[in-house]
This record gives sequence, C-alpha cells and structure tokens, in this order.
Amino acid sequence: MQIKTQEISCVFFLLVDSMRIQNVKRERKIKHLFFRTTNELYEYVNASSRFFDVSNSYLIKERCLSYSFPYICDKELDPESYSQFQNICDGLNSIAFDFNKLYKSTLSTNRLDLIFNDKLFEQYLSRIKSVYDEWRKLFEYFSANHVLDYSAEEKTLEAFHDIFDEYNPSSKKCKRWSIRVSDSFYNLLVSAASSINSSVSQLVLESCMNPSYTALSSVMRNKDFNSLSHSLSNNIRQIHYSLIKLDRRNIECSGGFKIESMFPAFGPLVLIMNEFLESWNSFDDYTGDIEKEMYYTYVKKRNLYKYIEDVLVNNDRDYLKTLRNRENQI
Repeated sequence: MQIKTQEISCVFFLLVDSMRIQNVKRERKIKHLFFRTTNELYEYVNASSRFFDVSNSYLIKERCLSYSFPYICDKELDPESYSQFQNICDGLNSIAFDFNKLYKSTLSTNRLDLIFNDKLFEQYLSRIKSVYDEWRKLFEYFSANHVLDYSAEEKTLEAFHDIFDEYNPSSKKCKRWSIRVSDSFYNLLVSAASSINSSVSQLVLESCMNPSYTALSSVMRNKDFNSLSHSLSNNIRQIHYSLIKLDRRNIECSGGFKIESMFPAFGPLVLIMNEFLESWNSFDDYTGDIEKEMYYTYVKKRNLYKYIEDVLVNNDRDYLKTLRNRENQI
C-alpha cells in the first residue's frame, strides 16, 4: 500500500461506534476542582489532549486513574497485498458495471432470448471465477501470515520530551485550570491522595505528567484498506442482486421460466456468487473478531493504578467496577 502510516487523531471512540454501549446512569458533576500549574505542564496537557483528541478534563481524569492510554493508529498493508486487493476490487467493479448494463438492456424488450445466451453467461462465469480465485488466495494469505492482526506497543508522547527536557520544577505556577467531577470521583481522589501521603492537587498534577500511551496499530483503521473493503463488499452484493433481478426479469418475460431452465450456464454463475458472498462474510467476521479482541483487551478495560484499586476495594466496590470499564462515563 503506497501510504505512509499515520496516526488517526482519535482515541478509542472509533471502535466504540460499532460496539454496544452500556446504559449506565451518569452521576452529576457537581464538584469543581481548581489547580495552579506551570506554563510547561499547562502546555503539555493541552498538547496531550490535542494528540488524543479528547478534552483536557477527560485526559486529566483518565491520567489520574490509569498509567496508560489506548490510542488507535492505522497500519499500512504491504504494497504487494494492497496491489492485489486493488486489482480484485477493480475487476469486480467492472463485472458489476457490466451486469448493471445488461439488466438495463432487458428493460427495453421482452425478447430476452435475443439478449441471453450460454456463451454470454460462460464469459461472466470465467471473469468472476478469476477474481474469486484471486480473492481466496489473498484471504488465505492474510489469515496464514496474520497480516491483519493488530499490534500493541507502549510509547511515550513526543511532547513530553519537547516540553520537559529543560523543565524546572520550581518554576512559578502562573497558569490555572479547573475541572468538574462527580462526588464519587472527588471522594476517590481525596482517599487516593491520602493513601499515598499526597494532596489532591499534587496527585492530579503529577498524574498529568505521565507520558505513556498504548499505541494500537491496526490495518482495519487504515482508510485505504477500509475503502477497498467497502468497495469489494458493495460489488459482491450488487452482482448478487443483479443475478436475482435478471432472473426475475426473465420470469416476467418468458411466462414463468427461470433463466437457468433456458440457459444452463446461468446456474454456475449464481453458485459462484453465493460462494463469493459467503467468503466475504467469513472475512468480515474474521476482521470483526480481531477488532473486538483489541477493543475488549485494550480499549474497554481500564487498568487502574494499584493504589486506586486498593482504595475502591475497601470503600466502594461498585465504583471500582464502573471505573474498570471505559464504556462507563466518569
């Protein structure tokens, strides 16, 4: 794929769109927390929020709870595989176009026997079989070589080094920000800070300096791969539906005869397109399972700091369960 890998400016919400969100009652955010900080930390939090494409408030709360942050990046497909995928899509698109053209030609006459013939359908069969064989090879290659598997790597935000390489901790705290939190979250911060002999302000500010994030690289996040997948899916279904429409049209014009009863070569066309559709559905399930595994392992599950867990185990197990799941609002 002639594409340079680019990090998509979005965190895990890309996957949440296709997942089922739990209906958890949101707790009102009635507590206001105010902080004074240095220019460097203020700039760093803003830079981090832009990188993850989340609000400062969400980032601060997330950093207070967990040592890492899931971030989905796209992953490029190797050029040869991309070229093969592109050729398959182009070939099937051409066939879909010709089938649509064939169907339109049947609307201008009732003498479909002058349009349909076994040789015509055999030519279509040969073209589809060629594309289908290439598709099966590519699918087998993807599966056997784990080409579409995601990868997870712990990384450090570049902004951290850019901003803090010459940081002076005693710098004047001339910036001020505030966040709104729920009673439960506020009580958690107070208890957590006390458990590590810290103040709430110090706990929050030090948590915000955490530069770690988990980069989740996935081919399925690549817009060009998704575009080809969408094209292939549409063309398979379009051809499949075109065969149904051609058969219905023949029944209308011939007094109830199906095409296959008049032109035997039509039957294998239907069979191979059924196989193609079934193969595509298997591929869709295969990629979906990979996405779900990544989602449930790294995105949905929030790995809390141990001192946060310890506080909640002793004080509020229900809230602990809530915070372990990123689908729940905090």
